[in-house]
Amino acid sequence: MLSRYKKLLFMGDFNIDLLAPSKLKQAQNNSSLANEFISSFLSTEMLPACRIPTRVTDTTASLIDNLFTNLDLKTCDVIIYDDSDHFLILSEVTLDKPKVEHPERKTRKLDAESIESLRNQLNNINRSPCLDNQDVDQATNNFIKEFEKAFDRACPAKTSKSRRQEPRKPWISKGIVRSIKIKNQLYKIRIENPSEDNKEKFRLYKNNLTKVIRAAKASHYTKLFAEASGSPKKSWGDYPWNYWKEKNV
Repeated sequence: MLSRYKKLLFMGDFNIDLLAPSKLKQAQNNSSLANEFISSFLSTEMLPACRIPTRVTDTTASLIDNLFTNLDLKTCDVIIYDDSDHFLILSEVTLDKPKVEHPERKTRKLDAESIESLRNQLNNINRSPCLDNQDVDQATNNFIKEFEKAFDRACPAKTSKSRRQEPRKPWISKGIVRSIKIKNQLYKIRIENPSEDNKEKFRLYKNNLTKVIRAAKASHYTKLFAEASGSPKKSWGDYPWNYWKEKNV
């Protein structure tokens, strides 16, 4: 593999605690399973990127998730994550790849106000260069120039860089996003200080937030069904089907 791929990166839940190698013994010999595991990577010049626990309970802390690589990592952080009993590992690596330039795109303001402004400007343009010119091609070019000037004034173009981003689910409002951030803060407090009071605060807040998100989602799809009422094509579109699938599959 090394002869074919010069840059390697292995990541996942290896289920071998690298913080407690002496507790894991192989049946055939007295060597540590964790040491054997690490040695297999070190022999190929791949090092573990993470050195702090990735799974924490009330009584234990273990490092069973990791990232082994022969690349030069800029960072490797463990992110507290409450939707799983394992934390997330976030790492930044530099690859010899050309920087991808996001293409620029132009958008125009096209609303009722701008269209009305365009209509008024077209009514007031000087038509003499168009109507008095005997050359049809030249007259057409003159009109196009006047139209483009009016169009740019009434509907100005804005240039922005196109970036691919995962769209936020339509039922996730700004208020819900703020609540999710509060929930994450409560979870961090629970992990750092697992008292019964902190556990209960996190549990109650998470349960209430889950109910709010489910209600917002149900309301969103209910509205879509209502808007599609009387239209079979809309009624069996993507959104209603996705909602049924999520509820029944």
